[in-house]
Amino acid sequence: MTRVRIPARASMHLEIEVKFKVRNKRDIITRIEHAGFKNISTVFERNIIFDDKDENLRKNGILLRLRKTAGQSFLTVKLPVKDNIFKVRKEIEVMVDNPGNMENILNALGFRKVYIYEKRRAYYDNGWVKISLDELPFGVFIEIEGNKKDIENAARILGFNMEDAIKKDYVSLYKDYCRRNGIKFGDLTFD
Repeated sequence: MTRVRIPARASMHLEIEVKFKVRNKRDIITRIEHAGFKNISTVFERNIIFDDKDENLRKNGILLRLRKTAGQSFLTVKLPVKDNIFKVRKEIEVMVDNPGNMENILNALGFRKVYIYEKRRAYYDNGWVKISLDELPFGVFIEIEGNKKDIENAARILGFNMEDAIKKDYVSLYKDYCRRNGIKFGDLTFD
């Protein structure tokens, strides 16, 4: 039997974040640490994106993801919220004890795997803003999450300009990367 647990941290919340491309990983880690952020953990993630055969979720800006990380699995739905500067999404997430069975449930409901991507993620926190430093096979990015004012302050302290913020998700960024470099789009793993 597959059990689904609501994580203690939250079952549903409004996710407000910005993302920036990182040019120098060592430099940004130094800036993060000098700004008073503490490394909470570093993990490897495998993310499986699901959609129906007509990709109706993607067309409506909805993400359905099964994430496997650090011995735990989470099923997440992200719903879009309009914002001109920040990437804002309503996020609903549950912990899943048996990810294989969850995949079977999603398949039985008409959803299929459309994309898999992996990343190495380092989590940083200073009590008011959360930072994720993500390394993917096509680049390094930083996500800053919190309330809008605190995000803007953290971005400025770390040397980023809000005008350079990226609102796209990693799937879209990878598709752009493939188009620019003449690479066939497919699953993105570290293999």
